[in-house]
Amino acid sequence: MNAIYVNDKPTGANINQGGGVAILEGAEKFDLNDELVKTYPPVIKKMVKSNCGFGLVLDGDADRAYLLALNDFENAIYVLNGDKMSYILAKYNKNKGKNSIFVNTVESDIMTNIAIENDLKVKTKIACVGDKWVVRAVKEKEKMLIGAEESGHVIIPVKVNGKNVYTGNGILSGLTCLSHIIKNNIPMEDICHPFDEGFKKTYYTYLVDKKLFQRGSKVFNNDRNILLKEFKNII
Repeated sequence: MNAIYVNDKPTGANINQGGGVAILEGAEKFDLNDELVKTYPPVIKKMVKSNCGFGLVLDGDADRAYLLALNDFENAIYVLNGDKMSYILAKYNKNKGKNSIFVNTVESDIMTNIAIENDLKVKTKIACVGDKWVVRAVKEKEKMLIGAEESGHVIIPVKVNGKNVYTGNGILSGLTCLSHIIKNNIPMEDICHPFDEGFKKTYYTYLVDKKLFQRGSKVFNNDRNILLKEFKNII
């Protein structure tokens, strides 16, 4: 499999610019209309230009991931958020057992849990937002199958020296999900809609134009001058 990269030249001042999970949050899909594509984030443009079937989008420290899938039938690129990825990861996980438990958070689509219980016959729990709360929801004698947040944090237990270690690694979760899709030849409809989704709408309490805070901006220079002044006073 060939891989093409975008926004992989960090300078210390361009983290998540034009890519990253945050810029895709709340988006279900990107319709590939010629006029619309011009307005899309670079990662989407790169997929279109390079004719990529799948894409993996990470945040700055790579603990969050979204999988992107090109749906030729609809001429659109679908965003597989943490809910969709975690369902696929749970469905094709071979370690399901009597004490297996699937954990996600209050921000997730509640239909994820219903689908997991009905389709996979696996017990589910809903925890507070945050990796630590997802892990803490697992009680003694329970075995986490998958832990997830809609925002792209997906926790996968791995064996290390005979013990389960909970990993929140976006590269691992993204590539494992893609591996399941390819190995099981999952139909595109089931990739884009792995379960019957409920209604979900995200309302952000604030929206920040990050360009206002990037290196060289008025705000950045003002903050820099304040810090330099304070350091001079200390010295």
